Amino acid sequence: MGLSKKDQRNREHKAAEKAGTKVQTTAGGVPKKAPKEQIVCTVCKASLIASMPIVLRDHAGKHPKVAPQDCFPGATIAP
Repeated sequence: MGLSKKDQRNREHKAAEKAGTKVQTTAGGVPKKAPKEQIVCTVCKASLIASMPIVLRDHAGKHPKVAPQDCFPGATIAP
C-alpha cells in the first residue's frame, strides 16, 4: 500500500526542515511575508513602518516643537 498524501507531505516537510529550506507558513498554509522595515521616532519612541512617508509626516505632526526630520533622521517624509 502506498503513502497517503498526508504522509508524503509530512515526509517532504521533515526533509525540508532538516535541510534548512522549510518556508515558515501561517496556520492555513500560506507562506509568511517578511516583516517590513520599522523606524523609531526619536521623540516618543513609537515604531512605524519606514516605507510609509505620509504616516511618518502625520506622526511628526504630533510633536509641534520638533521638526519632522528630527523625529525620523534619515527617513523620507512626505511634504
